[in-house]
Amino acid sequence: MWEEHPARTAKPKNVRRGSADLSTAEGQGDDASDVFSAAFELEDSGVHLDPAHRAATVGFFDGANACDLLLEGAASADVGDSAASSLLSGFPHGFQALSQEGAMRLHSIVSGFVNAYFETDDSEGESSIDIRQSLVVDGDGRRSVRKSLVLNGTTICTEEIDI
Repeated sequence: MWEEHPARTAKPKNVRRGSADLSTAEGQGDDASDVFSAAFELEDSGVHLDPAHRAATVGFFDGANACDLLLEGAASADVGDSAASSLLSGFPHGFQALSQEGAMRLHSIVSGFVNAYFETDDSEGESSIDIRQSLVVDGDGRRSVRKSLVLNGTTICTEEIDI
């Protein structure tokens, strides 16, 4: 038999709906566990992502992480830059808006990482790839998700969709 989770049925303790103030009265259980418990005893706001929006969010971030980028890039890591351009159609899967030039730059850094060498114009001899993912809620309550690909400190691709 299905039972309601206690956090959904319990009455809020010293917490006002819509308030970020989770403090308790002075001298009454002022440890972190009470504050943590109070946060989970808030009433349900009723605003949730429906299954279609959750699927869109998960699909949007599919392939946009370091693990997937390494797996995808390792297949062409041993190919030289001249031959790589023909293999990089749609690379990387997680950033479909990336230009061919950006894909070539990304491929060069991934190949260097996989093969333990770096070909870079940077005087420090270091190259980096940052993958940034953001969940955004604006002042009007509009939700969106954003992902960015940053090579050596320069953002080369950003994609965003409303959820």
